[in-house]
Order: sequence, then structure tokens, then C-alpha cells
Amino acid sequence: MTFRIITPYEITAAEIVATNIPLEPEWDHGDVYSRGAPGSIVLASDGQIYEFIGDSGAAYAHANPVLPDQPDWVLLGPPNRLRPFDIQRGVDQARVIETHAEWPEEITYTVAAPGRVMGLCFENVEGSSIEAIATDISPGDNLDIEYQLQDLANIQESFWRYFNLPFVPEREYRRTDLNVAPSVPIDIAISHPGGTARVGAIVMGLVQEVGATLVKPSWEIDSFSIKESDGRKTTLIRLLPGEMVSCEVKVPAGGQRAVKEVLRALDGLAAVWELSDGNPEYTVYGVLESAVMTARTSRHSYLNLRIVGL
Repeated sequence: MTFRIITPYEITAAEIVATNIPLEPEWDHGDVYSRGAPGSIVLASDGQIYEFIGDSGAAYAHANPVLPDQPDWVLLGPPNRLRPFDIQRGVDQARVIETHAEWPEEITYTVAAPGRVMGLCFENVEGSSIEAIATDISPGDNLDIEYQLQDLANIQESFWRYFNLPFVPEREYRRTDLNVAPSVPIDIAISHPGGTARVGAIVMGLVQEVGATLVKPSWEIDSFSIKESDGRKTTLIRLLPGEMVSCEVKVPAGGQRAVKEVLRALDGLAAVWELSDGNPEYTVYGVLESAVMTARTSRHSYLNLRIVGL
């Protein structure tokens, strides 16, 4: 079982050749905003979007959302169209996570990545199908992916399952066997006829093989929900759970220093971590929590990893 890491390229507006998702309207000092009304979400000068939550016509409705100590604007994160490509830039920065791009029926992008694309992953998808098409990714070769997202509960197996079991939609699709040359445009479509298409992350980048995963990778779900009691009533504060995967990897002889530098560079950066090829339940889009390498002999080193899903 090969352990792989797919590190996303930094995809900005310059690499997005085309998309059907428009940008939010820019904040304008001359406009007065109303809470909950169309236009209450604006694009500010820092490239992030903010929502007006104050009283209609308030003085702060004219204030620049990026200014400190203003109570009537709340940061929502990157613009809708850029959310699948948002990554952490620099240190001592905060990044809004667990966002997704959304658009009625279908989301489309044409993206020209700045480097060779060996891995292409779609995370936290709500839709029925995914397409990725590119021409001349290498001499005489084309990319043509058409994938129907599956029902993980297999309710179509029988009438009994269809009427008695809930539908469990597949939310990820990942490929690590591609070879798309730099700057070749990739046309992407995420379709959801009759509904709203959503995608949390589109990861395209190089695939790095770190070593061989040993026989006991594991995953766990950590609950962050809180049960509270004040002596008279008990309440449950429900929060999104966390996902964790962990494994032990045998690092090839002579590759220890390279692996150390790869993991150091990924600290605080989201990537796709594939612990076991052929077992998608052990693949996660997330960040490194800890890495411990132990040399058991002069030529054999073993790496213990814990990855926190986003």
C-alpha cells in the first residue's frame, strides 16, 4: 500500500480562465446596506467577502468592512467562485475553512494550473456527476473524465433497500494517475440537475509518494458537540465533527531527509493524504497534526502520521 500526498497548487483568479460563478458586487462607500437583503454580501478591498448584519441605514453601513472595530460586517471568507481553490498563504494568518462554492444546477471552471497536474481531487461535493476534460495534456493524449457520484448505501440493489434505507451520497472523487502538462486548460463541470451544485475543494497538484503504508492504517471521528447542564436543564450544542486518520509508513532508505522537508513544508497547509491506495476511506483532505519518524535500523525508518480532516 503506497502512501501518497497531493499538494494543491495555488490557484488564483489569474489561473481561472472561465467560470459560470460571478463575483459578488464590490463594497461601495456610497451604498446603504440592509441586513438580509440582496446585495448585503459584498467583495471588499482585501479580496474577501463580508455580510452586513447591522441595522438598516446604520452609520456603519458606509464603513469599509475591512476596518477594525466595526460591528456591522462579518467576514465570510473567500468569494464564492474562489472557495474550492482557497489555501493558506503565509504564516500567522487565519483562513476560513469548511466553505464551498455553490451555484444552481451546475458549476463550471476552466483552470490552467501553474504546474504539471498529476493529481485531481474533488472534496465535499454535492451533485450527481463530475466531468474533467483537457486536450493535448501530453503529446497525443487527452483527458476525459466523466464520473457519476455513487450511492454508498447501494439502495438500488433491491426494492427493500430502496424503500427502507436512506440514500448516502458520495462526496469525493480523486485521481492520482494523471499527467497534465503545465498551463493546459482543464474544463471542469459539477452537475446537480434540479438542485444546487456545491464543491468544497478542487485540489490539483503533484503526487508525492512518501513510502509504503504498513498493515494497520486507522480512521476515527471526533465529536466536538457539547453537552451542558445548569442544574435545571440540559442542552446539547451540536458542532461539526472532526475526522482523523493515522498510519505508520516505511520510508525508503535514503529518503528520510526529503520526507522530512516535504512534511515541514506542509505544516498548516491543506492537502490530500492517501494512506492506502484502493481504500478511499483512508484518504482525507486535511492538515498534518503530527509526524514522528523512528530509525529502527541504520537503513529502515518508520513514520507515524496523524492527519486532521477539514
